Amino acid sequence: PLTVGQVVGAIRFPKKTSDFREQDMPAGVYVIRYAQQPVDGAHVGTSPTRDFLALSPAAKDRDPKTIDYKDLVAASKDSTGTAHPGIMSLQRAEGGASPSVREVSDKEWVIVHVVGKMKQGGSVKDLPLDLVMVGKAAE
Repeated sequence: PLTVGQVVGAIRFPKKTSDFREQDMPAGVYVIRYAQQPVDGAHVGTSPTRDFLALSPAAKDRDPKTIDYKDLVAASKDSTGTAHPGIMSLQRAEGGASPSVREVSDKEWVIVHVVGKMKQGGSVKDLPLDLVMVGKAAE
């Protein structure tokens, strides 16, 4: 139900961390926006889904309106200082208690399941998200 470039939330990292691609990200506050992995040869097999969250420094990403993919990637590159955006992987939500944690041992992932709220049309609906909080993309 999300649109590419839509704000999903914000996160604060109290110390340096790394994203799903093992890119360094400095401590700070980041805006989280929904993104989809491009359909091209460079991204095949890196994740079971195309769904990701792109992180951009909150000091530079001040407008909550939905932005287009090109602007999303440009803003998120500021989080890593590289040619690639800073990302968190979203996986198919499996449901259950929120919050909850599960391990995917064959991938060495730890996934956090949360259920947030979102406005869709004139109503508020649950939005389940399963985020890879520990782990990295396939090489």
